[in-house]
Amino acid sequence: MFVNSCIYLDNDILLEAMSTWPHIHTLKIKDSGLRPSSVSFHGLFTALRLCPQLHTLQVAINTATIDIDPDAEPIQHPTLRTLELEASDFPITNAETLARIIFVWLPCVDQVENWDGNWGEVNTHLTSLKATALYVAGAS
Repeated sequence: MFVNSCIYLDNDILLEAMSTWPHIHTLKIKDSGLRPSSVSFHGLFTALRLCPQLHTLQVAINTATIDIDPDAEPIQHPTLRTLELEASDFPITNAETLARIIFVWLPCVDQVENWDGNWGEVNTHLTSLKATALYVAGAS
């Protein structure tokens, strides 16, 4: 464990960390706040594939653009349960689309945890999607 160390996390470093520790269960990398994160959603989901046992993840992410097609065939990560994302200095541009991506690609994540409060609208959409799915499943 490294405490009080400072790195600039980007897609390549996240990918390297997760490929180095494929059996890791928890990964928490707190943002230094020195400059905005350059981890993209595409980089995050690419790295997640390398750690099939990961159940808790905390990273800062660039929310300026959603670089994943919400209609693409998802590669689900069925073990991730706790997702704590710190939004970059940019606002979340499309909370509904982002909630759909999280709902489909990370089926066990109920809410995005955070300390900065930027994920409230995404979590509202996630709650609605989960409730609709439960209603549809119960009706059939």
